Amino acid sequence: MEKLFLHSTTGAKLNLYQNIPLRDPKALIHITHGLTEHTLRYKWFSERLSQENFAVFAHDLRGHGFTSSEDSDLGIFSNQNGFDKLIWDHGFVINHICNKFPNTPIFCFGHSFGSILNLNYAIRFPTKLNGLACWNSVLETGLLAYLGKTIFELEVAFRNTRKPSLLAKHLTFDAWNKKFKPNRTDFDWLSRDQKQVDDYIADPLCGFSVSLSCWRDIMKSVFFGSKNLNRIPLHLPIFILGGAEDACTNIGRDMTDLLDRLVALGHTKVTCKILDGTRHESLNELKREEAFKLYLNWVNQALD
Repeated sequence: MEKLFLHSTTGAKLNLYQNIPLRDPKALIHITHGLTEHTLRYKWFSERLSQENFAVFAHDLRGHGFTSSEDSDLGIFSNQNGFDKLIWDHGFVINHICNKFPNTPIFCFGHSFGSILNLNYAIRFPTKLNGLACWNSVLETGLLAYLGKTIFELEVAFRNTRKPSLLAKHLTFDAWNKKFKPNRTDFDWLSRDQKQVDDYIADPLCGFSVSLSCWRDIMKSVFFGSKNLNRIPLHLPIFILGGAEDACTNIGRDMTDLLDRLVALGHTKVTCKILDGTRHESLNELKREEAFKLYLNWVNQALD
């Protein structure tokens, strides 16, 4: 993966990786990582796609990896307007990619929070993409989501927003991990592949504390995305994938709920797959080869 930096209009210095095939690419793929991780964890995925003649790009989000800006830090998107700046950064990278390879189809792949960000981008810029893959994400805005939002708003009102939330970790990561007791680690919920979990734990750019402002931005992205799904073009190919053992997505039910909502809106090119024996990180699971082939087949079919 070739590494370069882009200076976004938001002021962020975006760390971008790219894999460009030797031949003219049949399509462009942009990968968006999840919360508390970074782009290099998708190196194998990017390289495999490049071998299939796709030009692949991926940047570290604000507050993650090697991306930097004066108004963010590890676990902090921005002191103010973090959600909007994430979208603007996203658009800046997409425009850079499309200008580099004009008249080439572009697909966005997102894992977990990355897929929520991609959905929000498709809502804001509905004519930009040729396909969207939303894997292992939560766009649920039911009673528990409203309760969590209220809790975060109360914390934001009384505490420094650059500090970690007192409750968010217990309501999310810790709660998901309890589903797999007795626990070997604090991150058993990520994957059944113990080596992948251990590599995640050993990585200083993974599993770090998330600020109150970051959780506020996440909740904003979830509620805005859920409310505005109807703005995504009905003809856009969308691939939803989840794990049947993913506690984060309610053992995959949140993914099928997203499918049902899109179908009810009139989408005819939406596909959903729930993988048995798979937890949160489908691309770092024991069945990652199956997950890769499913994505490859989908993107090739979308190009036909």
